[in-house]
Amino acid sequence: MGQTSNSLNCLEIVLDVTPIEDISGIGVAIGCISTAGIVIVINIVYYVLAFQHDLDPFQRTSRTASSSSALDNPASSSPGAFGTAKDQRWSNPVDELVYNCFLRLIRKKVGVLREDRFNKIMMKCLLCMSDLQIVTGLSILISGYASLSEVAIYHWNVFVYLAWFSSLTQFCSITFLRNYLYNHSGQRLWRMMSMVIIVVMLGVAIYPTGSFERISSSPGTPAQCYFGKKSDKDSFAFQAMVISIFSICLACVAHIVRLYKPLSTLLVRYRRYVSKYARSILLRIYKWPQDTRSLKRTFIYHFCLSIFLVLRAALDIYTSMFMEVCAFLVLQNSY
Repeated sequence: MGQTSNSLNCLEIVLDVTPIEDISGIGVAIGCISTAGIVIVINIVYYVLAFQHDLDPFQRTSRTASSSSALDNPASSSPGAFGTAKDQRWSNPVDELVYNCFLRLIRKKVGVLREDRFNKIMMKCLLCMSDLQIVTGLSILISGYASLSEVAIYHWNVFVYLAWFSSLTQFCSITFLRNYLYNHSGQRLWRMMSMVIIVVMLGVAIYPTGSFERISSSPGTPAQCYFGKKSDKDSFAFQAMVISIFSICLACVAHIVRLYKPLSTLLVRYRRYVSKYARSILLRIYKWPQDTRSLKRTFIYHFCLSIFLVLRAALDIYTSMFMEVCAFLVLQNSY
């Protein structure tokens, strides 16, 4: 495009799109998607062969002397260095069900891989790939913003997709590193800050896509034209933009909560309190009519019970590691 802000013609229909290899080139796409695919494969292998749903993700090792001692010398740590202290408070019903129905049988066939050596290898792989995803996400975002003056809406859309894909893949790695990052607060802090920076930059980049109604009819229109432009709130592009920003922010907040024990503990306690209060209300409704065949019980109680069970199941599914792995697997295939 090569247009400056003073020579922009935002009303002209531009069908030709000048290639920008640094943003939408085939090499950039292959590099981003392939590394994300490797991360997902590593996470799947770890979940199937080694993940233990009933272990405390916030157990302390025997005070690591350096940021990598728990990985390089697992024998020097306590038995809980890679998670051996069971705590049912952190057990997810969905992960427990998947383990009892499928993973237990698979591990019997291939052997149980829960030794420190296997955990050390998997943690190193996840750490390396997580760092790579942080670098990839930041480089894509910085490259896109630096080329804003010459980027068309087609390139900007591709750039947003790549950055969004990279950031969500990085979230998946962070989840499996909870115990390691809990024992290495310095690494947890800079990873969290990087994650927040990426989400903020990505949210700003997604915002103008709410006005990209002309992307199919005029893909060469400068992306600068849509910064500050008022969007049509009834359009599909605006609704997709709102959903994208909400989902990426929700994922960021959820993973930050998972990384910090006080926040996770508070959330667990609050959920138990709400669940207990909801069950007490259901019990009152159940005892309300004297006749067990009353229409009040048939309709009101069963209706409220179904809502309670659906919400509880949805929350269990959303917070499960199984759902996280499946979500990113679907994301990889859909992209």
